[in-house]
Amino acid sequence: MGTRDRIRIGSITKVFVATVVLQLVAEGRVALDAPVRGVLPGLLPARFSPVTVAHLLNHTSGLPDHVGVPEPKTVQEVLRHRFDRWTPREWVATATHGPLKFAPGTRQEYRGINYVLAALFSGELLPPERLEPMFTLPPEEVRMLDGSPARYSTGLQRATVNGVALWGRTGKTYGYRNAVFSTRDQRRRFVLAHHPTAVRGDEEGRVAARVADLLTRDPSTGRRPVRDARPVKGSGAGEAWGRAWITGTGPAGGGSRPT
Repeated sequence: MGTRDRIRIGSITKVFVATVVLQLVAEGRVALDAPVRGVLPGLLPARFSPVTVAHLLNHTSGLPDHVGVPEPKTVQEVLRHRFDRWTPREWVATATHGPLKFAPGTRQEYRGINYVLAALFSGELLPPERLEPMFTLPPEEVRMLDGSPARYSTGLQRATVNGVALWGRTGKTYGYRNAVFSTRDQRRRFVLAHHPTAVRGDEEGRVAARVADLLTRDPSTGRRPVRDARPVKGSGAGEAWGRAWITGTGPAGGGSRPT
């Protein structure tokens, strides 16, 4: 691979969007508690007034599901829609039908639409005090829709593997799967890019979970801690890294939607 080659990174772009928004906060141009309708007038209906910038960044906005968006389930459908293009405003419009799914700030659901909106907001790297939101999860009482603990901060996702907390992002688009994760002190880090062969399945979950498992083993023995000494398993929705290690309950397995 050369320096001019390009790789699609999917939702890893959210790290950069969150960084830019926090830069705007540091410059006093945007406030985290500002209603989105005030920052981006005309995009969201009045009934979405409670949604703030912070709610977008940590996926607690409660925005409705998309309406009228293709959801390819076969290779033929993927090929048919592979080159579909949506402007940000067109994409936002598909998620403005119906009421909010929950009161903003009370639940967490990973939604790409949150960052499409955040990317519409108009220096140097962030000062240390502005980095903290990127490593702060919502309050403990805020849960994912499936009842598991919240795992998305502002721009990042936390995954606890073998007792080690990793922060980063996954990304995907047709034919590409990517991940960038590290410990907060960056002593352990990895970048993963691969090309799954299945339209749907848990191949990417197994690959990412295996890499994370190896990265977090005891460096002196190459083994997992005794409490986690059990096989890595893959099951479920395939768009997961494995619920167990994402939510901090063990090594890989299960499924949800990190990307």
